[in-house]
Amino acid sequence: MTIGIIGVGHVGCVLAADLESRGFQTTLWAAPGHRKIFDQLVKQKHLDATEAMTGRFYPTLTSSFDKLIQSTKVIIVAVPTTGHSVILEELAKYDLSQYIVIFISGNFVGPVAAAAINTKAIVCTSRSPYTSRTEESNTGEIRVRVNGIKRRLEVASFGQVEQPVRDTLGQIFSVPLIWYSNTLKLDLATNHGVVHPPTMLSNIGAIKSKANLFFYCDCMTAEVCSLILAADKERLEVAAALGFTDMEDVLQMFNADYGTDYSDLTMFMQRVDALNKRPGLPSSLQARQISQDIPFWCVPVASLGKALGVQTPVIDGWILSSMCVNQVDYRKVGRTLQSFGLRDDASVEEILKVFKATDDSNRHPSSTHLHHSKSLGAMLTSNYSTLVV
Repeated sequence: MTIGIIGVGHVGCVLAADLESRGFQTTLWAAPGHRKIFDQLVKQKHLDATEAMTGRFYPTLTSSFDKLIQSTKVIIVAVPTTGHSVILEELAKYDLSQYIVIFISGNFVGPVAAAAINTKAIVCTSRSPYTSRTEESNTGEIRVRVNGIKRRLEVASFGQVEQPVRDTLGQIFSVPLIWYSNTLKLDLATNHGVVHPPTMLSNIGAIKSKANLFFYCDCMTAEVCSLILAADKERLEVAAALGFTDMEDVLQMFNADYGTDYSDLTMFMQRVDALNKRPGLPSSLQARQISQDIPFWCVPVASLGKALGVQTPVIDGWILSSMCVNQVDYRKVGRTLQSFGLRDDASVEEILKVFKATDDSNRHPSSTHLHHSKSLGAMLTSNYSTLVV
């Protein structure tokens, strides 16, 4: 099977390496203006992976979107959410009725993608299954450094999909899958939107001076972790207002992802090796930790909160601070309820309907509760899981 990958950053590269290592063929495409790594891979004719995944791989690289589409029936969109609109415009030119399109990460793209493209299935993930970076070797070649492989990957389809689609996803990804009942619940079950913004905004000087610090163990201090936990409480309150009560908090997410059992978030940030392999901060305050997580996670969560009568002062503050720092109206460029065709005061029922979602009270009795995280590992014994939450 050939898998098409849109985006040749660290996520696209590690996906290609992982898939190629397990016998899949991959075709990689990068958008014009975002081909620095792509062009170097074309020049060097191979992709090396190091650390948690090792080997030399030979993915197919094409600058033709037509060739990408012709090569596969499964497309993984591995670009920052800021690039979703451009990618959807390209995909909309093709008949994708027999295609599975996977977004890493979803960030509330479900209704937007469904309105733009006709597919066999739209599937979103909560985050990347890897902790990875692309880097330049001593010889000038690009390689992907895989700092860690997570213990699971949370996914959801926009609307119902048949079991063969789930089976295909289980084969594609090398980690067990946790299937959420809908993409809205999945979008609210992620951690980057509460972790990245306060760390960026609390370390402006270090980022601007390109300090030789670790993003997690140095920058996510106890005070920053207090901000993370405050915003996480707001996230859980928004989810509860929609009827999603079986949710993990941010520390539970991290522990389940990395197979740890920390009781303190600050201690987790300081001690988990996969997150602290090398020093290095985001390149600027316009990096994806702001330009993606503020408009495409914080803004929609705040928009949902406003409609549902849930106050989100911490998240609102991050939005306003980021707008001031970067002089960008993130509420205008981000995803609000209006982006999904809803009024600002939409009801719970209207919101669930546009996301093709149901609340937890309508979940199948056999569904697994994620709060039982200590027993989760024992349940994930096959190459893919049919757990639904």
